[in-house]
Amino acid sequence: MYVNSDNMERFGTVVGELAADVYISKTGTETNVIVWQDPSNDVLLVLSAFADKEELPQLAEKVQKREKE
Repeated sequence: MYVNSDNMERFGTVVGELAADVYISKTGTETNVIVWQDPSNDVLLVLSAFADKEELPQLAEKVQKREKE
């Protein structure tokens, strides 16, 4: 997974109990990104949005696993 972080500041945070990285655009012209891994489901998650560093973890916590139909 690659996040172009040239114009971004990185902050550590958590999603639930999982460590995560938040990348905030220095210019405000690019979406901000949160990246976290859920090892129990063997998945890397990335959420990109025009949301601030407090909102991104809140949005990420709403992500739910959906079983195949």
